[in-house]
Amino acid sequence: MASAPAVGAPPIVTAAVSPGPGDEVPRPIASLRASLGARAALPATEVFENVQVFRTLTADEPLNTIAGFNRSLGVRCTACHVGGQWASDEKHEKDIARHMAQMTADLTLVRTDGVRTAVELTASASGTAFDAKVARWARLLADR
Repeated sequence: MASAPAVGAPPIVTAAVSPGPGDEVPRPIASLRASLGARAALPATEVFENVQVFRTLTADEPLNTIAGFNRSLGVRCTACHVGGQWASDEKHEKDIARHMAQMTADLTLVRTDGVRTAVELTASASGTAFDAKVARWARLLADR
């Protein structure tokens, strides 16, 4: 029987699949990963500021998810983050990305034997298509 995280428990968010052949990791993410060194194994909350969704992961694990957002949405890091101010919540798109990650966690099933099955929420979009997708997500989230 599948179980879900307890109400009020920190979300369980698993990292996206590592990039495959031909998948370019965005330069800021590759740079950040290289700079982590031994801190990569520490909890994300001990390495980064303002971690809300990836609280249960190591510092290295959320980078795959963020790289996945970059690839699947056809955007750069600054689509959701203020460049150089990664902890800032100034951009609404960052909140939408958090909700996408949380929805993925909410759809994750954990069997009694510990096997985890996750649904990955991604879509291809860029430019005005991305703006329309963000607006649609905002409407859906507002109605939640």
